[in-house]
Amino acid sequence: MKDGVLGATNYNGVAANYMSGGGLALFGWITPFTAHVHPLQKVQTQSWNIIYVPYCTGDVHTGNKINLYGDADPAKPITYHHKGFKNGEAPANWMSRYMAKPDHLLVTGFSAGGAGFTGIYGLLRLAVQPKKSALLADSGPLFQVNRTDSPEQSPSVHLHNKIREPWGLDGDDGLAKVFPEIEAAPVGSSATRCSMPSGPRKWPPGWAP
Repeated sequence: MKDGVLGATNYNGVAANYMSGGGLALFGWITPFTAHVHPLQKVQTQSWNIIYVPYCTGDVHTGNKINLYGDADPAKPITYHHKGFKNGEAPANWMSRYMAKPDHLLVTGFSAGGAGFTGIYGLLRLAVQPKKSALLADSGPLFQVNRTDSPEQSPSVHLHNKIREPWGLDGDDGLAKVFPEIEAAPVGSSATRCSMPSGPRKWPPGWAP
C-alpha cells in the first residue's frame, strides 16, 4: 500500500512541514505518548523530552538497502530506499551525545512503528544507557525464530528469511553486521529487543558517545 490515512511508507519522502503540518499520530490521536498535550488523556511521559521518528521506508526500522520492486505496470517498477536502520541509527547517535544516561527511557510505537522499535529497542538502550527503560508497542509480538529452523518448527521462518536480502540485513552496513551479537538472531528476537552486552562497550563505527 502506497497511501493511507497514516502515510506509513512516505514513499516520496517526508514533507518539509511534517512536524508542523499535523496528523493523527503527531497530535496524539492514536496514542497519548506522541504528544505533550492530549485532549483526553494525561500520562507521565507527557512532561518528558519526546523524539518522534516517522516510519517511512517499509522495513520496520531495520533495513539498509535500495531495492527494486515490480509494479502493476511492468514498465514502471518502484525503487524503495530501505533505510529504516539508518533512520533509527541517526537519532540514537544524537541521543547518545546530547541525552545520554537519562533516568528513564520509554520507547514506544504503533502499528509498523511498534514492530520497528521492537527490532531496534536493544540498540537504543545501548546508545543511551538509561538507568531504567521500557518498550511499549501495540503491534506484534515479533516471533522469535532460529534461522536454521524448518517451517514445521517455526512457520514464520519463511518470512524472516524472505526479508533479509531485500532489506539488506546481512549487508556490510546492515543491522546484523553492524551489531554482530545479533547476526545469528532473527529480527525481533530477545537479542535485538533487550540485549545489553556485558563488559566494555564495543561501539560500532560512528556510535562512540
